[in-house]
Amino acid sequence: MRILADENIPSVVKFIKEKGHDVVTLYDLNKREISDVEVVETAEKDDRIILTLDLDFGHMYYLSDLTLRVARFPRRRFVLPSFIN
Repeated sequence: MRILADENIPSVVKFIKEKGHDVVTLYDLNKREISDVEVVETAEKDDRIILTLDLDFGHMYYLSDLTLRVARFPRRRFVLPSFIN
């Protein structure tokens, strides 16, 4: 799976990479602090799913004709299972 991790995603990116997924962050792409629309455009250009904590992407989907592929973590502290280092 090809994933673009939004700036607000915690260290779970390392875990996802270890599971064999192709994950890049906005930091990796030198695109920090870009608008949500630019995040969507970046993901579409590179055929990636957006991984985020933001609710804004859901609102964008319902209020526009954008094609979005978004996986959103709930806004709670993400805790990895104890057996994962």
